[in-house]
Amino acid sequence: MANDQADLAAHFEFVFHHTATGILLVDPDGVLVRFNPAAASLLALGSAARGQPLGAVFDDQPHLLRALTSPETDAGPVTLANRRQVRVVSSNPAGCERMILVEDVTGQQAIDSGRAALVRQIAHDLRNPIHALSGFADLAATEPGASPEQIEYLERVQRIADKLYNLAGTLVELAWIESGMPLEQTPVRLDEVIRAAIAALADEAQRRASTVELELPGDLPPVLGDAARLQQALDAVLRNALFYAPDGAPVTIRASRSSGEVCCEVVDRGFGIAPDDLPKVFDRLWRSDDPRVLAVPGGGIGLTLAQAIVLRHGGRIAIASTPGAGTTVTLALPAAESW
Repeated sequence: MANDQADLAAHFEFVFHHTATGILLVDPDGVLVRFNPAAASLLALGSAARGQPLGAVFDDQPHLLRALTSPETDAGPVTLANRRQVRVVSSNPAGCERMILVEDVTGQQAIDSGRAALVRQIAHDLRNPIHALSGFADLAATEPGASPEQIEYLERVQRIADKLYNLAGTLVELAWIESGMPLEQTPVRLDEVIRAAIAALADEAQRRASTVELELPGDLPPVLGDAARLQQALDAVLRNALFYAPDGAPVTIRASRSSGEVCCEVVDRGFGIAPDDLPKVFDRLWRSDDPRVLAVPGGGIGLTLAQAIVLRHGGRIAIASTPGAGTTVTLALPAAESW
């Protein structure tokens, strides 16, 4: 036992001195007991700070002080006096020494801002001409003397333009993810992601008179990843489940844990997928030639995006379907406790 504790202490010291994340150790009275080199560099701490109350050390940075003394385990992002962005996470054991992690997320913030700007710019450049095309088609359809056949063709142009308009932003997002740009890597509660995805599609489910049945165990471990991206993947799968099923057909989402994974199944009672089509469902821009599929607006990119996000998280995605009985899409992600 003593050897195990000595080994653990040695490992802690190694991580403490070599990690790029700032580490502060604070006693129950709020006194800064110890900090590592990364924290000293990031927060401009000198040796005199050791043994001082946090309030005295960071009196000139009230936002940082508030985050460091917050009872929340994740105080979120804070802008330092040198304009760098940090994320403050801490343990809060009652009556014991606290460990506070200060992570420099300036680079990630810049990447996220660049991604958002790129998505907006490309989507704007693609969508403007598409929107103009749709507008001209709409205007031409109102011209006196247009034949029913001409109006039908113009309406078809409008439908195609609408599909391209919605597809533009998703294609940019997919390219960004597949390019290997970094994702958030934080513990994520998948049950919260599932509930958020259901809430985002609540209006669509209501329009279709469909219900989403939820089966969640109480002991799901967290997964490691990007909550917003994971919700994006689940949103795409749930949207398909609602769209490719008759109005009023329920959808079931169930989660479970198994062999170091957290699994989420989305089960619909739709018309299913033909066996010959199953190997193609994750191909970008592919859509079945089934008339029932073609009658549903879509660009054939949702499952491709979902797969790209799940694979970037070290997970897997699978689909099983029985024609006439429905489809089950399974997303499996490594549990954070197994890392």
